[in-house]
Amino acid sequence: MKRYDIRVRYSFEGTYTVAAEDRDEAKRTVNDDCGLVLGGDIHTTRDDDEVLEWDFCIHPDTRILSLQERGGKGSLPSEAVDFSGRIKELRGDIIDAIRQLLHAHCMKEIRLPEEDYDPVWVIWFGKNGEPYECRVTGLRVTADSLTVLAE
Repeated sequence: MKRYDIRVRYSFEGTYTVAAEDRDEAKRTVNDDCGLVLGGDIHTTRDDDEVLEWDFCIHPDTRILSLQERGGKGSLPSEAVDFSGRIKELRGDIIDAIRQLLHAHCMKEIRLPEEDYDPVWVIWFGKNGEPYECRVTGLRVTADSLTVLAE
């Protein structure tokens, strides 16, 4: 029987509800005093009046990162891994983070400086796989999307 090395990422996502003086303290509380250990449980070292509750699914999201057949020197991947789902998830996470950042600063749009020494470029691909590029001049948030403003 053959042997395979399969790299896997398990991720848990949930929400902690904490009592804190400000956003920084709330983030510090969760970052420093809350966690999860394999074979253990969701936990906190803070008192019940500081970490009020948490809501996490007990089953992780499973992502196979790579699959290689074991044996001999320089084993090559025996199966191509489809990253399209992960790319879509990362894209959504990036868009959400940008939207949250703009919202936190009471902004709906940001314009990037037009200096020629440090422009921001986006490369995208058409349906036939042909690359296109454009210079990004800003970002605009609407109720349901994030729009890239470009030249």
